[in-house]
Amino acid sequence: MSHIPILTPAYNVLYNRMLPAIFRAAVRNNCPRIAAVLFRLTIRKFRGSPRSRQPQYVVCVLRKAIFDDDMLAVFEHAEHVALYSMSRRMLKYIAEQFLPEHLTDLRYGSQTAEDDLKKQAYRAFLINMLRALSKFFRFDVVLTGNFSYHAEQEFAGALEQIGTPVSALHKESLRPTYLAELYAENYRTHRAPFQGRAI
Repeated sequence: MSHIPILTPAYNVLYNRMLPAIFRAAVRNNCPRIAAVLFRLTIRKFRGSPRSRQPQYVVCVLRKAIFDDDMLAVFEHAEHVALYSMSRRMLKYIAEQFLPEHLTDLRYGSQTAEDDLKKQAYRAFLINMLRALSKFFRFDVVLTGNFSYHAEQEFAGALEQIGTPVSALHKESLRPTYLAELYAENYRTHRAPFQGRAI
């Protein structure tokens, strides 16, 4: 991807193997401050984004290949914006420690009271991690390309709870009218409402 810097082999090993393992251990042992430091290592400035010494806004994008390209196109000449990307993979690592396997992208609605408790624990960890993260990195808005990824549901809610807006610029699954109605009913029945600011 265009915004990822060229990494040395040693850093590749650290980033791709050791960092996820240490991060998972921090989450498993309920250490949100350590998780925040490691999470910060995955936040990078988009290569090719405008350079501004004093940006008016810091925008963070949840990484996804085509969505990244869209965001670079949107903010290409926005010199008042500092554009960063955030690892979606790291959120999945946290979610796997808290959420049961039956809560998925396709079916995130709670089926039991225990599901609700696990979602609450997941969100509580995220809030603590994000508060720790905000002490050394702040952003004004987080953008995602899909409103329904299960690992991001509580992330959006946690960010909104601490005052950071989340917007989904959702363009996937555009369908003809007759299919759109079926999809809308499926989303209403099986997926939780988006917890961010706007779609």
